[in-house]
Amino acid sequence: MLRTYQEIISVFKIITISGNSVLQDFGSGNAWDIDTQQNKFPLLWIDPYLKDHQYKNGVLYLNADIYILDLVKDDRSNEIYVISDMIRVAIDLINNMKDNYDAYGFWIQKEQGGAINIQQFSEKWDDRVSGVKFNVNIEVIDDGSTCENIFTTVVSEKGTVW
Repeated sequence: MLRTYQEIISVFKIITISGNSVLQDFGSGNAWDIDTQQNKFPLLWIDPYLKDHQYKNGVLYLNADIYILDLVKDDRSNEIYVISDMIRVAIDLINNMKDNYDAYGFWIQKEQGGAINIQQFSEKWDDRVSGVKFNVNIEVIDDGSTCENIFTTVVSEKGTVW
């Protein structure tokens, strides 16, 4: 089951909106587009912009940053609680998606097998937002056989194929 870039974003949205008991909103795009006045929190945001993507041996590797964030109280008294919860959500998301190709049509970091570094942050976007950010490689099997290739073989008058 080949997933397009757009379908992958939609899967993350569905998981965020209906597949968990913590997250309240989803967004995608450049991370600087996160709007602390418009978005509901806790929020999952996927930022695939300005990243290198790779195609190798029939696998498409899409690189993205994922932010999971929430608002803290004005006095920041719940900041550790918020960061702790967002780390737990990140771990749950990673574990849920790393080996579920049949369910989602893609993996997170399956073949590369490396650790996913989860970075915590405070006071990003405004002084009331804290959470975590991590980078993932989203892996999609794409051997070119599932869609009609838009390029056709051209044969010249001399019989040369190109």
